[in-house]
Amino acid sequence: MVAINSSEPTIFSASKLLKHLDRIVELQSTGDTRPVMVGVDLTNVCNHRCPMCNGAPGALTSDRSSLSLATLEGLAKDFNTLGVKAVALGGGGDPSVHPQVAEILRLFKSYGLETAMFTNGQLMRESFLDAVVDCCSWIRISLDADGPEMFKATHGMDGGDWDKVLVNTRNLVERRARRGSPIVIGASFLIGSHTRSGIYGAAAVARELGVDYIRMRPYFTWNGDLPFDRAEAEEVLAELERAMTLSTDKFIVSYPKARTEWVSGSTGRPTYKKCRIHHFITEVNADGKVHLCCHTKYNSKYILGDLYEKSFIDMWHSEQRKQVYRNIDFNDCAIPCKMSAHNEILEMIDGPVMHPNFL
Repeated sequence: MVAINSSEPTIFSASKLLKHLDRIVELQSTGDTRPVMVGVDLTNVCNHRCPMCNGAPGALTSDRSSLSLATLEGLAKDFNTLGVKAVALGGGGDPSVHPQVAEILRLFKSYGLETAMFTNGQLMRESFLDAVVDCCSWIRISLDADGPEMFKATHGMDGGDWDKVLVNTRNLVERRARRGSPIVIGASFLIGSHTRSGIYGAAAVARELGVDYIRMRPYFTWNGDLPFDRAEAEEVLAELERAMTLSTDKFIVSYPKARTEWVSGSTGRPTYKKCRIHHFITEVNADGKVHLCCHTKYNSKYILGDLYEKSFIDMWHSEQRKQVYRNIDFNDCAIPCKMSAHNEILEMIDGPVMHPNFL
């Protein structure tokens, strides 16, 4: 079995939760707290045709909803009042498809919110590029390929589209330098049976583009089955270690510890008894519904409310939200869940300790 490099760059470290001790104390003393971050899907429309989009059964729907600028301003006001600190724009569809995405980034910034974005990188208009480098703490571009052939398999798009993503990424890196922006620019790569051969090549492409990192992640599942067989898993782990050799002082190749342990033979199932992290994070879908998390946003059991019926603040303080928390069933969760490391920290803090003052 290939050894796992378990070191995590600070950008991905679960210990960042400890930067919010006020919320942790609030949760311990009152049983509730306010979200630190909210994921927001601006639109369910996308310009790519990824066959495994969202990785969830039934995730590919005909819904083409988008949130209006007026609805998003109401959200921004509520976020500011509640003390939400950051907003991550994702999908759903691709946030860059929303015609007012540049105005939306500036709107959130005007309310004192940090913003970040996941995007396929193909629609980078001039106004969009300026807003991204002016407003975003980070942006992550979904490469998911080492070249046009694999890009066709992963994104359903042709070689010209692949070239456009590369050109746009270079333009973004150059614009960051010209405007003196501190934005962190990353790439991502999802690993499955059909992409495992592209791990090293994708990392090489990302480094050449001048981005700051590439995040390599195996597809998760709901039943715990690996997205490849055991022989392929050995190859994946070996290729991840080979890709790590491309890391420099200016470029990081990383992959999440939980998912690589799962690939190595761990069940990936929760070791904690409660899911506490969703007091700190939640997800707003493009249809106005607010969900427990990104993994459960296509499961009606985990809807916290609807923005077209109730404000975000009222929803957060509602009995419906608390009822959803009380009825979380780990059998409905993704395996492995990206929030597991945070939950492990929260369970450790919440658990009994003998002589806590003797450090």
